[in-house]
Amino acid sequence: MHNINLIITFLFFIAPFTIIIHEIGHMIGAIIVRADNVHLSIGQGKKIFTISSKKLVIHIHAIFFMGGQAKSKREKPYGPMNVLLITASGPLMNVFIATAVYFLFKVHSSDYILLLILFNLWIGLGNLILFKIREKYSDGYIIFHTLINYDKIR
Repeated sequence: MHNINLIITFLFFIAPFTIIIHEIGHMIGAIIVRADNVHLSIGQGKKIFTISSKKLVIHIHAIFFMGGQAKSKREKPYGPMNVLLITASGPLMNVFIATAVYFLFKVHSSDYILLLILFNLWIGLGNLILFKIREKYSDGYIIFHTLINYDKIR
């Protein structure tokens, strides 16, 4: 029974929370570099609802535990440092949360807390692996290509 509860908690709470944290990291990076607008999309499938303000739009999809994406734009094109900040902010946010929650785990150890730590580390560090699937690029891929082309795009 414990394993079923752990799986359900993972699918419906830990995974979506971790994905949202990651995308909020990108959003914060975009806000720091003064993006004109930021679009967050959480999950896949049919759009369930949308929350929007002047500069921020958040779409929540039916399969909300299956990934996310943050996109931002501004009138003045982003420079390489802006791209690096926005891109690195997602994984950094996950590593920060994993580290912060680790201290909670030291006081109150729990399989649920451990799973939250490990999944945040997986998302944070896993997104630094260089890969491209069709037109989707990992954060690591974007960071790597921004760094190797830094002199060409400055």
